[in-house]
Amino acid sequence: SGFRSITLFCIATASNGLEAAQATLVKDQSVTVKHVFFHLAGIPLFYFPYWHRSMEGDGMGLVPGYSSSMGAYLLTSLSYGMTDTLRGTTHLDYRTRRGLALGQDLDWAATNRQWSGGVKLYSASDMDPLANRSPSVDVDERRFRMLLFHDETFDRDTRLLLRVHYLSDPYVLDDFFRSEYRLEPQPDNFISLTHRGDNYSASLAFRPRLNNFYDAVTRLPEGQLEFPLQQLGELPLYYESQSSAGYLERLRPSGNTNASYSAFRADTRQLLSTSRRVGVLNIVPRIAARETYYSATPSGAGDGASGGSAARTLLEAGVQMSFKMFKVYSEAEDAGGGLRHVAEPYANYTYIPEPNIRTNDLYRFDSIDALGRQSLLRLGVRNKLQTKKEGRPFDLVDLDTWVEGNFNAGENESTFGFLYWDTRLRPWNSVSIDCDGKFSLSDGAAEEANLRLTAGDSLLV
Repeated sequence: SGFRSITLFCIATASNGLEAAQATLVKDQSVTVKHVFFHLAGIPLFYFPYWHRSMEGDGMGLVPGYSSSMGAYLLTSLSYGMTDTLRGTTHLDYRTRRGLALGQDLDWAATNRQWSGGVKLYSASDMDPLANRSPSVDVDERRFRMLLFHDETFDRDTRLLLRVHYLSDPYVLDDFFRSEYRLEPQPDNFISLTHRGDNYSASLAFRPRLNNFYDAVTRLPEGQLEFPLQQLGELPLYYESQSSAGYLERLRPSGNTNASYSAFRADTRQLLSTSRRVGVLNIVPRIAARETYYSATPSGAGDGASGGSAARTLLEAGVQMSFKMFKVYSEAEDAGGGLRHVAEPYANYTYIPEPNIRTNDLYRFDSIDALGRQSLLRLGVRNKLQTKKEGRPFDLVDLDTWVEGNFNAGENESTFGFLYWDTRLRPWNSVSIDCDGKFSLSDGAAEEANLRLTAGDSLLV
């Protein structure tokens, strides 16, 4: 008897959290509370007669709140185990501005984690589908999303991935699944099979378009073969290659008057490099050749025939130079501890002469088709703060900053236009904070910045 307090979200104040008339905790199994008041800043906002949650995730979840586009809302979920490998979650949500919504999730996972996946179904009868949007937008009141995903490892080298995302309209994720929308505004649909050998990897993927309101490039199918950087026998030469082939189609969204197009494309890039050390300086020169075949091109390209086939040849030469500096702040004890700073300034120059076919004479599916003449110089420095864990170096901070000079820039373009950065902080083994972006040197302002917080296998922000 008496009141027991449970604080939500690790907020260590007496004025925020849950207050219950009765709380029952079964160690390592479940928590049950009755007659629950939710307090914010000491003010009781919501009352729930019963709430239960098991340590495996079973039980009821309640998320109250308010937003300008949704009004006041209460999102409820009931999670339950069905078998050792199958779990379910039922959603019943109400938003004063949008109405009632129902959802059902099924999640499966093998006990040995060899396979896992799920189905997520959600449907809403939206009373105000144009909330905070232009009246010219056409959105039906019947809103839904259907998501199917599966991940299976057949052995340590072979993996199957599947994801099917079918939506009622292009705004449903933004309205009802904002965190997912921020990560991927246009969700991808695919099934892929990947196999990794000792010195190669091969994959076959199908990427159809299920939602016709998106601009998409379908790959039905596309195969890839990659040989990572590896030494050629005893020679002081290193080889790597990337090859792909598939039938690609650029599909325009419904209502778009631009023409769709398609072609079979086969692409291969072969690279040779070597490594030399001159004093403290590491020098890595390289040469590469790339050949790309298209079964069809826009009118007048290739051999001159209207829409005929074409083969583009790209040659590449470059060199990278770098050296490392170290500063030890504290020595490691046995297999752990210590702190050191590693700084690695570098320069990387790439030259690609004009190819035999211009990019405007090719269909544009992805970045491969946009390749052309280049003269690029990247100047940067990579900084690391390292400690030692289990006898091995562990990067606490990995910061890479660089500028990139384009010597083919036009008259109104700067040779060095942006300062780029890419940072990873790992305060613990299972937690990482990633930040990347670019800063305009001409405007003196950040043009892009991205932040990601990951705990374990889950992306939190």
